[in-house]
Amino acid sequence: MDESVRLLNQMQARICENKLRRYRGMNVYAKKGETLMVGSSLMEHFWITEFLLAEGMDRVVYNRGVAGWRTDELLKDMEACIFELEPSKIFINIGSNDLDRPGDALGRLIKQYRKILRKIKERLPGCLVYVMAYYPVLRDFDVGETPANAKARSREGLEEANRAVEALAAEMGCEFLDVNHVLRDEDGYLKPEFGADKVHLLPPAYKAVFDEIKQYL
Repeated sequence: MDESVRLLNQMQARICENKLRRYRGMNVYAKKGETLMVGSSLMEHFWITEFLLAEGMDRVVYNRGVAGWRTDELLKDMEACIFELEPSKIFINIGSNDLDRPGDALGRLIKQYRKILRKIKERLPGCLVYVMAYYPVLRDFDVGETPANAKARSREGLEEANRAVEALAAEMGCEFLDVNHVLRDEDGYLKPEFGADKVHLLPPAYKAVFDEIKQYL
């Protein structure tokens, strides 16, 4: 492994561990039985508290997203990010980072995602689980700029992944929430005004998503 890549991975691991340490500390004071958002950066960057306040909604929603996470990392730390909160509702968006892996990335993603959902069902049998569709990417997303299996994160690749995750949600008795119609342009790409970069969203995009899911909160 290239030394710069190794150092970057170490730095990211430290950032994640520090975040988890804070989450564990915050969980002591969190109210049990509320709503939880969990996943990777696409969930961590969701400004849910601001949107709830702006709408005057009296809801408690915790966010335990961790940027850069894959399904195996969430599997390892479900206590800190899910079970310590004992949520009654979970909105989950995890797995888009798995698609960068070489080989049968989607097959492994679904296998790991199934383990996550099964553990939630076993530990929190009364919890409502909303599986979020992966968001679209900008039109100028370049599959050559990202690692080996990058084509899987193209528009077509994400659509394939969403079909697989939708089928998994049905299998596991979860609700699949696809609100991408408010984010896409006429060709199925992320609207330019919504893109913070090629895959991440700006606040107006999250507000559009919030307006679609607030009925479930």
